[in-house]
Amino acid sequence: MENLKLNNDKESIVLSKNISIYGEKIHYLESGSGDPIVFLHGMPTSSYLWRKIIPEISSIGRCIAPDMIGMGESDKPDIAYTIDDHILYMHKFISELSLKNITIVMHAWGSIVGFEYARLHPENVKGLVFYESHLKTNFSESELSLPVAEFISMIKQESDVYKKVIDENFLLTNFLKAGMLNSLNNEDYEVYCRPYITKKSRKVLLQYVNELPFGNKANRVSDIVDVYSKFLLQSKIPKLLLYTVPGFTTSIKTISWARENLSNITVADFGDGLHFAQETNACEFYLKFNAWYKGLK
Repeated sequence: MENLKLNNDKESIVLSKNISIYGEKIHYLESGSGDPIVFLHGMPTSSYLWRKIIPEISSIGRCIAPDMIGMGESDKPDIAYTIDDHILYMHKFISELSLKNITIVMHAWGSIVGFEYARLHPENVKGLVFYESHLKTNFSESELSLPVAEFISMIKQESDVYKKVIDENFLLTNFLKAGMLNSLNNEDYEVYCRPYITKKSRKVLLQYVNELPFGNKANRVSDIVDVYSKFLLQSKIPKLLLYTVPGFTTSIKTISWARENLSNITVADFGDGLHFAQETNACEFYLKFNAWYKGLK
């Protein structure tokens, strides 16, 4: 990915960089200076998801957005791509860059990586910002939005999962497009699709679908979420829950639960949106973030 320059001033230049983590290339975007703000993407996107937001935040912090291992422009080693793999690589990434006093901005699957980092290293976390995140697992199916219920119904048909994800590239051809109110232009859609041209390259996406902890499916991911959910209940770290309407994984009940149970939390609606509102509501996203971040001590 070439360096991005989305505005006219030099500070808005977003640099494309690489670092070796466990012998594999991790690609990331970087812009600005000051306390680090780390952006963690979900599936099936990459650091490209944050391209409209970083230039508008880089004046108040050092913005860093990595591509998870096997995704975006990062390497695709022959590993299982479990959630533990993503946690291992991303936590090492933070360590290798010697990032201190971090604010973590998380989307979807990236929230598991970020919340677990906060649980293990609370002394190094300045703030937690999350959108469409995995906050807890003990919810009823009545809390799910219709799109989520339909998605879960699809992945419960286990005999079809491999065909849909590997053969049909479902997460790119269907899920990504269905997760935003407006259509992506061809250039942006191509950037998201490029890492998954071959069936082999979609292994990371298949593992993600197989690990989703919805319903009564207890697994390693649900165990991780349960543990850090308990941590979040008692943690005083400043938190910003961003949501859109109708949303996708963040239901009204989840928002109410967070308001009532999480301390030091700000809850902010940033407009109409589904799962990938960074593509359609970028301005509202960074305005809500900036207002919250400037209020941190």
